[in-house]
Amino acid sequence: MDRVVIPNDISKARETHLIVATLAATETLAAGFTVHGGFNDNDGPHQGMANLTRVTTFKAFLITDTIAMSLSIFIVFLHFYSSFTRYIEQLDIPTLATVVLTSWAMSAMLLGFVTGTYAMLEHSSSHAISVCVVTFLPFFIFQIYFLIKQYKLILAFYR
Repeated sequence: MDRVVIPNDISKARETHLIVATLAATETLAAGFTVHGGFNDNDGPHQGMANLTRVTTFKAFLITDTIAMSLSIFIVFLHFYSSFTRYIEQLDIPTLATVVLTSWAMSAMLLGFVTGTYAMLEHSSSHAISVCVVTFLPFFIFQIYFLIKQYKLILAFYR
């Protein structure tokens, strides 16, 4: 069996995916360290704590942001380790894993944005709901389009 060396266009696409994953990891790390709602300045046992620590949507933000950051960092590691191979047949699993994990990380980033924004706007439910709708609508439209396209491809394959 002859081994096929990785073509340049695949190498360039992998470099682009690595940049996207690195930027996603950086953004989610920064979002996790940014204290939404500020700190408690009052004297007492909770002084210096985040104001939103008891808000459920803030906790959801922390969880989704952590998931997005962890997946993004794992994708960066996959790209790093797969960079040591020269042959295309050794890229099947890492490439598939990075595609799937990148879509999961982007979904977690989207949920993190919505939950973080909702936590900040919880006192104004109309603004919070409008942010959720505006954020999720393009995502759902794309998902529906993608599912229909995949369904058509499957039907065409079995005809």
